[in-house]
Amino acid sequence: MSQGKDNKPIMVRIIVIGLLIYAGHKIWKWMSLSKSPKTEVHGRPRKTTLDIDSSNVEDAKFEDIDDSSGS
Repeated sequence: MSQGKDNKPIMVRIIVIGLLIYAGHKIWKWMSLSKSPKTEVHGRPRKTTLDIDSSNVEDAKFEDIDDSSGS
């Protein structure tokens, strides 16, 4: 019967240690993210559009290669 009483404080300690580790991890992550510099972009964005119509498009020229001449 005394085994059940002895295990209860150990389980509580394990749960408390787990919660402390979890909280420490969250705080560490929050602190590391807050130190990162914020990127600010100034000026107007450049929008480059492609002016392509059918007169600018050409068909590719290719030749068939005979594969049977090797081995």
